[in-house]
Order: sequence, then structure tokens, then C-alpha cells
Amino acid sequence: MVNVCAWMPIYGRHDILKISLAGFANMQERWRAEGVNLFLFVAWSELEDLHFVLKNYGLPGGVVFAPNTPLSTKHNTLMREALNSTGADFFLQIGSDDVFLPEGDELYFEAIDSRAHNVGCDSIYFMHPESESAVVWKYGKTDANKLFGAGRLFSREAVELAFWDGVLWDKKANRSLDFISENRLIDLGFPPCKFGEDAPYIIDIKSGVNIWGFERYRNGEAVDYAELKNRLREVVTLEA
Repeated sequence: MVNVCAWMPIYGRHDILKISLAGFANMQERWRAEGVNLFLFVAWSELEDLHFVLKNYGLPGGVVFAPNTPLSTKHNTLMREALNSTGADFFLQIGSDDVFLPEGDELYFEAIDSRAHNVGCDSIYFMHPESESAVVWKYGKTDANKLFGAGRLFSREAVELAFWDGVLWDKKANRSLDFISENRLIDLGFPPCKFGEDAPYIIDIKSGVNIWGFERYRNGEAVDYAELKNRLREVVTLEA
């Protein structure tokens, strides 16, 4: 069985984190049915966040403490610990505000079968419950990033090489983390590969606490909020 470590830095936003954890549990069951052992590894900075995960998800496959700033160090601490303490074949990036829809599952299974090293999506749904707004955002040729951070799948070989003589996030920063790690992997010979998905399969739920807020993406292609919420309900039970 292939082992995939989903790594998730957590910090506050418990109402959204609860949805993300429920979505992950649903995804975990779907992948297990296809012979993929998907497990969760979290980095926590506040004890109350770890307690929340234990209460609302259960015991993850791994946990590690790391201060929340700079975020690059938190990411490196999480990835290094996951690399050294698990036998994961692949590492999947998932935010504490992300939910993966089933439409994307087959893309990952194919990437795993082909032993991809650095693959992910270039489109995503941003959902803003406060304003009941939602958009599709897609990276274009002029964007600095090729892949969204959420949903990136790294091979063990790529991650091992990044930490063999350094770290994956080789600059201290609280923003542009996906760009930093993307460039690091390019330098190591693992350029980003796009899935080329027909439509987004990740819903990023925006709140008032984000590195990049919903306002940054407001000019994306508008989608029906109620319809997207119904799609979210297919994998998560939402409170009224």
C-alpha cells in the first residue's frame, strides 16, 4: 500500500478547521478504498489548537510543535519531522482551511502510479462565508507561481533531496511560501507539473484570518455560492 502524508500547519480558525478536518476524514476513507494510506501530520503552535484537532478528528499520524513565525520555519519543522518519522512515499500539502472534492482523487492516484515528484493544480475555489461569495481563481502564464500550494504532491525523493543539504523553504518568510519552495524544487531538478484539471477540486474557505484574504481574489470568476456550498456538503456535514 502506498503511504501519503498530508501535512497541515494549524493556527486558530477553529470553525473552518473543523470543516477541513471533516473533509480530510472523508477523503481519507475514499483513498483507503483505493489502496492508498492517507494520514495526517500537523504542526501546532498553540496547545488549544492541538486539543481541538484531538477532539474533532482524533489522533493524527503525527504532530510536532513549531512557533507560528516565521511560517517558513514552521513548514520546514513540519516537513523535516514528517520525513524523518514516517515512511511516507509522498507528501500532500493541505491547508487548515481546505476541503478536497472527490473529482480530484483520480488525478492523485495517476500521479502516484507514475511516481511524480512535484505535481498539483493551477485552479481553486475561494469561498467566503461572511459575504456568501465564491470565485474560481486560475493561475496564468504571467503569475509567479505555477501551482497552488494547496494540493501539491511531493515525492519522498524530492523532499529528501531538499533537506539533504538544506531546507525546502530556504528563506525566512511569512508570505510567498509556495513560490519559495517551488523555486527550491526547480533548482533541485523537480519542476512543477500541472494536473491540467478541467475544473477546481479544492475549496479554500476564507475568513478574517488568512495570509491572503478573500479581497485579493475578489476579481476571480464568480461562481454560485449556494451551489458550491452544496458541493461542500457532499463531503462535509455543515451546521445550519
